[in-house]
Amino acid sequence: MSRIKIKSILTILLSIFCVNINAQVIKGKVIDSTTNQPLGYAAVELRSSGDNTYIMGGSTNEKGGFEFRLEKKYPKILVTVSFLGFKTVQQTYTPVATGDNFLKIEMQEDSQVLNEVVVKGLSPAEKVQRLAYNVSLVETAKLKSTTMDLSNVIDKISGVKIRSTGGVGSEANVTLNGFSGRHVKIFIDGVPMDGMSSAFSLSNIPAGLAKRVEVYKGVVPIELGGDALGGAINIVTDNSRRTRVNASYSYGSFNTHKSNVYAEHTTKNGFYVSLNAYQNYSDNDYKVHIDSYTKGVKPSLCFD
Repeated sequence: MSRIKIKSILTILLSIFCVNINAQVIKGKVIDSTTNQPLGYAAVELRSSGDNTYIMGGSTNEKGGFEFRLEKKYPKILVTVSFLGFKTVQQTYTPVATGDNFLKIEMQEDSQVLNEVVVKGLSPAEKVQRLAYNVSLVETAKLKSTTMDLSNVIDKISGVKIRSTGGVGSEANVTLNGFSGRHVKIFIDGVPMDGMSSAFSLSNIPAGLAKRVEVYKGVVPIELGGDALGGAINIVTDNSRRTRVNASYSYGSFNTHKSNVYAEHTTKNGFYVSLNAYQNYSDNDYKVHIDSYTKGVKPSLCFD
């Protein structure tokens, strides 16, 4: 082997040996001072203690340990450790001349950190009430087990008047801010009820079918159509999937029977089945007594 090659190999080995001599290895472990448990993924930063020059940084592993290999020697090193929920720790460390340098850093919990953070959002009903429309809203959660129909619920809203043309099951006319007829639109989940039969109207639909009722007075959202001059009523149904059964029955005068059954079931596989059935019946019979008619005397009517 030539002398030039031998000198080259010796030079390389000598340079590697010199680098290893000059390098410093900083090892350590970060633990909780109260439980002595390691704190994984805590932020660790090394700076020169003299001029506060940044050297390098990183984070602890899942066992709370860290290791940094420095390219040159530093007389003193400022070690800063931070972790969420704990007080930041700063230590000035003087590395030893030989061997590895090991630091054991204990962190204390920060008493000023909140134990719980609550993130509050708006419910769909609250979002509707904050819209730039004149809207009144009624939630029907407390009416699930009653036999009230939607016409009774809407009639209690300010500015809305429901007039029935007859007894139970008769057509209901809605007056909203003085407008009626085609000037007031009624929707179910945004779908117009214009093409539905009289059997599926406000006076027949039980209140338990709806989750809430939105009444828009004047200007209405574009998704509800722009031809509703008087306003619009949007019936929002409950689309949440769960397992439950609601049933109600009532009996009134004129042999009136009202019953409502709502059942739904959701399996573990996500298969969903629901049933909603309601029944309204009334004889709607009114006895009329007419006194005998005599000449020159107007007949009088008596209603029971």
